[in-house]
Amino acid sequence: MKGNQMMPSIFSASNPILFGVGTSKEVGKRAKGFGCTKVLLVFGKNIEAAGLPDKIEKYLREEDIEVVRYNGVQADPPDWSAEEAARIGLENKVDGIIGLGGGSSLDTAKAATLLQTNPFPLRQYFGRFAAKANPGITLIVIPTTAGSGSECTPGGVITDTENQVKTNVNGAGCKVTLGICDPELTLRLPKPVTASTGFDALCHAMESYTSIGHNPFAALAAEKAITLVGNSLMRAYTNGSYDLKARIDMMEAATLGGISMMGPLCHLGHDIGRALGASYRLPHGIACVISMPQVLAYIASAVPEKVAFIGRALGADIAEGEDSASIGVKSKEALRDMMKAMNIPTLQSYGLNKLELFEKIPPNVLEMGLALAPMPTTTESIISILDKVYEENVW
Repeated sequence: MKGNQMMPSIFSASNPILFGVGTSKEVGKRAKGFGCTKVLLVFGKNIEAAGLPDKIEKYLREEDIEVVRYNGVQADPPDWSAEEAARIGLENKVDGIIGLGGGSSLDTAKAATLLQTNPFPLRQYFGRFAAKANPGITLIVIPTTAGSGSECTPGGVITDTENQVKTNVNGAGCKVTLGICDPELTLRLPKPVTASTGFDALCHAMESYTSIGHNPFAALAAEKAITLVGNSLMRAYTNGSYDLKARIDMMEAATLGGISMMGPLCHLGHDIGRALGASYRLPHGIACVISMPQVLAYIASAVPEKVAFIGRALGADIAEGEDSASIGVKSKEALRDMMKAMNIPTLQSYGLNKLELFEKIPPNVLEMGLALAPMPTTTESIISILDKVYEENVW
């Protein structure tokens, strides 16, 4: 790639999004409008403890829609959990599925939707095999965190328990019919969840923005998302129970981050993050952002203007015409400062062995075969990044 030359890239428009404070109250009317008479409500124990499923069920029943519940969502959703939810839907002959919660709930709902119209097991639709799936039934997703962007993407991350790797389902079988983004639902998010999900949204935007598959449409969404995170994540983290504007900004950033991935996709931050998650069960948002300061420094020589934009949005003082090495360092430090202020765990705080990391992670990253980073991805480059992550990110 030379100068401003851009490789061929795809931009996929997302599904409809209903965005705004209080929009979750519309779920019954919207589901009825799609012809739903009986739905499966998919969520996890934390969402249940917060009382949110009761509210959503009330709105659905007000429109004479029957509700069946599945409350068994797991972190890093395993294939068996999605199949468990799918069987409940099939047994009760539902004509719609509602996913309520963070990325794990929404991804479980997507996989369960696929299995309403396609035979078991789920694993036959992983990755590139998703294309053979029939279209699913009505799927409405309601995020309660501001991070995954799953409300506007046609796929979900699922753990293949047979091979103990994270993979995905996507395409027509689990396409979202409507995403409902109500920032009010995120007001009581705990600080650690606010931080990890917020950084996930930031990673989506930063990585898609600097991907070799970049395009001007996705870049608009990414730039806005990065700016919103820079302005509002710390406010949401510090004052999240009452700063509704910060919560609105972060929900918008999460959705825009999801839209920005629709074509360019992510690269090293998520590649390393997925490998860390699969090997050590690190939470997804933390696993992805944990290496991003060093990734920014690594790619700065290839995309200095974009890394400079990111650095400035996160608070770095970067002058016009500054050299790429300086841009990389300043952007790295700006992101590290944010992570430190929000007490993001580090590789050392998890007690991970550095030499074991060097052995485990690069092969898993390279097996993904995406190669979307603007700099070469080799065993040596991944080890170099991991070494710096391990030694520099200590607080």
